[in-house]
Amino acid sequence: MRKSYKLLGNRKIKEIKFLKWKDAKPLKEDNPNIDGNRKVWKVTADYVGGIDFDSGRCKSNAKLTQVLDAETGDNLMFEVRCPKGNFESGRPKPTAEELRILENSK
Repeated sequence: MRKSYKLLGNRKIKEIKFLKWKDAKPLKEDNPNIDGNRKVWKVTADYVGGIDFDSGRCKSNAKLTQVLDAETGDNLMFEVRCPKGNFESGRPKPTAEELRILENSK
């Protein structure tokens, strides 16, 4: 049985692992400035009530994966997964005139 730990508000920490960067990073992530043997903390969490981030908001059931440098605490990777239909963009909606211009440019 998997344990789930409740912390701060609506965040549930699902898993915390101490491992090497090469074992924690996603396959697509390639940063030559980070040694593959660098020790990191990989944290996965669920945000049932949603989470705000730079480009918008996941209204509910967000899945967060974060990798932190074990020595410095620096954030090396941050990923939010949001179920379809739960994302709200932080960008302002286009005006009617902007929509008209876009439509005419097609």
